[in-house]
Amino acid sequence: MASALYLVLEGQVALLDGEEEVGTLEAGEFFGFPSLLSGEPPAFSVVAKTPVRLLAFPERSFRKLLLFPEAARFFGQGLADRVRLRAATDLSLFSPVGRLIRRPPVFIKPSASVQEAALRMREEGVSSLLVEGSPLGILTDRDLRNRVLAEGLPPTTPVAQVRTAPLFALPADTPIYEAVAAMVERGSTTCPSWKGRGWWGWSPTPTWSSTRPKTPSCSLGA
Repeated sequence: MASALYLVLEGQVALLDGEEEVGTLEAGEFFGFPSLLSGEPPAFSVVAKTPVRLLAFPERSFRKLLLFPEAARFFGQGLADRVRLRAATDLSLFSPVGRLIRRPPVFIKPSASVQEAALRMREEGVSSLLVEGSPLGILTDRDLRNRVLAEGLPPTTPVAQVRTAPLFALPADTPIYEAVAAMVERGSTTCPSWKGRGWWGWSPTPTWSSTRPKTPSCSLGA
C-alpha cells in the first residue's frame, strides 16, 4: 500500500504499467490515493517526466481529509477513473468493443435544429448524437462541419436534413480489430454498436488512443 498521498505542484509525472506509459499527471493532480483507499499495492509506477515538485500528505492526514464529503467524492471519482485506466491497459485488439463502454448515448429528435444539436453535444461532452426515429440515425460533429457550416445552411436547419440514416451498427461483442476495420473501410469516424434491444455510447479511453496507433474514434450504442 502507498505510504502517502502526493500532489504534483510543478512538472509532470508518468503513470507506468510495466514499461508502458498509460497516463500523465500534471500540476494540481494527485497520486497514491487509489492504493490508500483500496489497501492494495499501487497499480502503476510513477516516474518523473520533467523536474517535479511534490507535496506529500501522510496517510493519517489523508484519512482526516476523507471526513469531508466533498473530498471523499473527489477521491472516490478519482479511484473510479484509475480503475477504468487499469482495465483499459488489459485490452487487446481481440477484446469486444463493448468493453470500451464509457457512458450512455445521447439522443436528439429529428425535428430539433442543428444549433440545438451542437449545444447538446457541447453540454454532454460528446461528438455524436443518436437521432430518434425509424430508422435510427446519427449526427456527428463532422456532419455539422461538412453538411451545415460548409454548405452555408442556417442554424435552424432540422437535424433530420443532415443526419446519417439508417444507422450502421455492429454487435457489442465484435472484436475491436473488426470494428476498426469496418470504420476504415467506410471512411467513418463513428461506429455505433448494439447489444440486445438497447443502445449505449462509448469512445476509446485516452489510454487506448494514446498508447496505440491512432484509430478513428467510436461512439457505441446499447
